[in-house]
Amino acid sequence: MLENATPAQAAAIEHRDGPLMILAGAGSGKTLAITARIARLIGQGVKPYNILAITFTNKAASEMRERVEALVGKTDAWISTFHAMCARILRAHADKIGFTRDFTIYDSDDTRACIKSVMEEMRLGLTTLSPRGCAEIISTAKRKMLPPEQFAAGAFGPIEKAAAKVYAKYEQALHSKNCMDFDDLLLFAHRLLNERPDVLRKYAERFKYISVDEFQDTNSLQYMLARQLACKHKNICVVGDPDQTIYTWRGATLRNVFDFERDFPGAKVVLLEQNFRSTKKILRAASSLISHNEERKEKRLVTNNPEGENIILLEADDELAEAEHIVRLVREFRDEGFALHDVAVLYRVNAQSRPIEEALLQEGVPYALVGAVEFYRRKEIKDILAYLRLVVNPADIVSFMRVVNIPPRGIGAVTVGKISDAASREGITLADVAAGKSKSASFFPKQAQAMKEFADVIEKIRAVQGKPVAEMAMEAVRLSGYQADIEKNKDERTEDRIANIDQLINAAAEYDRGEPQGGLQGFLEHVALVSDVDQWDEKADKVTLMTLHSSKGLEFPVVIVSGLEEGLLPHILTMERSGDTEEERRLCFVGMTRAMKRLVLTYANRRAAAGRYADRLPSRFLSEIPSDVLSMRRPLTTRPPGGRMFRTAGRRDYGDDEFADKTQEPAQSPELLPSDIRFKPGERVRHGHFGAGKILSVQKRGKLTHARIFFDEAGERTVVLEYANLERLED
Repeated sequence: MLENATPAQAAAIEHRDGPLMILAGAGSGKTLAITARIARLIGQGVKPYNILAITFTNKAASEMRERVEALVGKTDAWISTFHAMCARILRAHADKIGFTRDFTIYDSDDTRACIKSVMEEMRLGLTTLSPRGCAEIISTAKRKMLPPEQFAAGAFGPIEKAAAKVYAKYEQALHSKNCMDFDDLLLFAHRLLNERPDVLRKYAERFKYISVDEFQDTNSLQYMLARQLACKHKNICVVGDPDQTIYTWRGATLRNVFDFERDFPGAKVVLLEQNFRSTKKILRAASSLISHNEERKEKRLVTNNPEGENIILLEADDELAEAEHIVRLVREFRDEGFALHDVAVLYRVNAQSRPIEEALLQEGVPYALVGAVEFYRRKEIKDILAYLRLVVNPADIVSFMRVVNIPPRGIGAVTVGKISDAASREGITLADVAAGKSKSASFFPKQAQAMKEFADVIEKIRAVQGKPVAEMAMEAVRLSGYQADIEKNKDERTEDRIANIDQLINAAAEYDRGEPQGGLQGFLEHVALVSDVDQWDEKADKVTLMTLHSSKGLEFPVVIVSGLEEGLLPHILTMERSGDTEEERRLCFVGMTRAMKRLVLTYANRRAAAGRYADRLPSRFLSEIPSDVLSMRRPLTTRPPGGRMFRTAGRRDYGDDEFADKTQEPAQSPELLPSDIRFKPGERVRHGHFGAGKILSVQKRGKLTHARIFFDEAGERTVVLEYANLERLED
């Protein structure tokens, strides 16, 4: 294991006892160091049972397990995500926190559905606060470990005060239905370990060696959990890179990296600074970019890889031209010998993928879109899973509401309301009411019969519990009449929906083979905790399209980072605070360092938003990259009036072919986007991302004009008018 390791990697691998922090630069072989260290511990006699390794995605956990087992054989070391680890601990001790071990885990869709149901029950108008916005507020409160009453005491403004009321009712609904959301898994695990010394002692004694990957992405609660589990042996190894902290919007904090040495005195710090992934030019460009951040731990990435080709900087007239030329570049790279799956196109927001997808489709280039409507969020999949979840947890109100009338059984909203009222009144489940166990509810004979038939379906599926999950899924499809209903009511999506159901059964069969002891509950937990990247097949020969956030931890021979424009990268919502802009720079750094051999950066002179075009300025990040590693390409087309180009001097034309190549010079200081359309407080406007809203105030700050707007869906936000491209609406 140490044969091919660098001295720094060897120091990390050979470290055994005591706290260890590995600051691992992009592409520096951190996965090798972690897995080799775990394998070496096992080789030195440490029982796998005493080892815990935490990662951030199921995919990363699977890859880590495969690497460790390739070195030491089958192992029962805990290698999982934070959420999966917490779920496993909570299953074993659910009774100690007022749950049963068959609790249901709500994904983000289920959470919003439950919150919407609570809001409707409270008769809270959705124009004041949307379920999505409320879910975000509640999630933030939970990450800060604020219970409903404490959050309510500090709530500010009508939005937070309304959310505080929903929060309290939502928590009651979850607890009474034996359900937890994603945040609850972390929160309740921390509470369990904090309030039950016997449980903490059990796991703290068991886990003699703990590793935490992607440490820079941990939030305060996750770090607390890691510290709790490491309290006895203090053999904790954290691996991360402050330059790749890109998740502060979901609670990640750089403070964890900076505080580790304080919390674990005497911790050994190892710097992995040799990059094995990228060419010298790509690494030089990325290092120059990230050096402009102030909040970081200094390190110097070096590589023995070749110099490599210059980075292509592509200027396009608009997003359509940008997409067309991205496809041409893909073809160029394929002609050079790269496979399609070698190429990744990265972007800041999902909406950027649409023109790129259309251009790829038009040219017949296969692609895989990571982060589209995820497989497990498709309607037919959610429906079948809801039947299975009711088998495990009859109290699951979201699953009950989802399928009680799917396929149609004549159970309408009025009947469902009566079911819900009776269940609340008598303290029984909705499934009990449907089965005729209510003493107070009365229904018309037709509805009563329909409910009984639904309850019988659940009982018949429950009767085969214990059999392989794939078999149970097939029974759910058959007994519910779901597929028969799809086939009877044919439309253009019928074949796709049936294929999706088949794929669900295949996924269940695969789970049965990999986790024969997991059972239905294990499968449902696996499904609830799956992420976008977990479902991506990197071996399929297709161009990969994904957001910059999703690309973290991956690498590709060819990377195209698109949309490097002010207001997009850095994003408009991050341009007010320097800390937010630093995170956007880290995000750009992450995208650039995914590239192994070739890197392309693109920007457009104008881009459509909310149905109209607006001029764009090249991203400030482009001026932070050394000019001698850039080769600029600009399509020789006529730019529309008002279009701006990234100006260069010392221009060298390479002929009359499709592109003109130039060396870069410092950009001229551009004027701000025009703001001659004046907006006033009280006006209704539409924003391309947040939708419709009402202007609360307008204030000039230096050269920029800031507007506070209350959006119908997103709540109160501040935007920069020069970049926001607002559309005035009629009252």
